[in-house]
Amino acid sequence: MKKQRNVMLLCAVVLLFLFSGCMRRISFAETLKANWDLTIPSGYTILYETDTGASFHGDGVRYDVLEYEDDSALEDLVDWREEQLPTRYADSETQAAAECLERLDVPAEWEIPDGDCRYCCITKDYCEMILLWHTPDQRLYLIQNLV
Repeated sequence: MKKQRNVMLLCAVVLLFLFSGCMRRISFAETLKANWDLTIPSGYTILYETDTGASFHGDGVRYDVLEYEDDSALEDLVDWREEQLPTRYADSETQAAAECLERLDVPAEWEIPDGDCRYCCITKDYCEMILLWHTPDQRLYLIQNLV
């Protein structure tokens, strides 16, 4: 009887450790680091996020709007450009962003504003992530096109 209770207790402890490790929620910053080797500066608030939903292969579009109280740390995040360049799938970053956002039901208030943006496009395998830094409102718009 005592041996059976000890075995049950040991099983419960092992299950607790297994589930506590599996249940840990990975942060947004950790996901970007793992998927894109991009370390975003802390001090942001996620204002809006959406995606195309779960898929078997993990493909789809993810869209996030981050706001910084002090966006000066974004200066060194990537090699920002004032002008747009073609991406893998479109003629410019804003065109690629617009095509990705067409697949999502994004309310008008969370669409990317025109003008005053700095641009960067990161590619990995067949995927691309478009970063638009809208300096007037200190917001970073991230569009991940996962193929």
